[in-house]
Amino acid sequence: MITLIRILMDGPVLLLSGIVLLIFGGAGLLSTGGATYSRLRTTKPIVFYLQLAVGVLLMSAGAAVTFSG
Repeated sequence: MITLIRILMDGPVLLLSGIVLLIFGGAGLLSTGGATYSRLRTTKPIVFYLQLAVGVLLMSAGAAVTFSG
C-alpha cells in the first residue's frame, strides 16, 4: 500500500494526472454547448448546469494539481 502511495505521489505521475483532469474538464465545458436547453433538444436545463459544474470542477482540480508545488 505504501508503494502505491509513493508511486501516485511521484512528480511525473502527479503532473500527468493534473493534465488529464484539465483535458477532461475542458472537454466537459466544450460539450455544454451541445447540452444547452432548447425546444428542439430533449436535454433538461439541469443536465446543462450539472455538466457545466463538473467541467469547472475538473478544470480547477486539474489546474491545482498541475500548478501546485
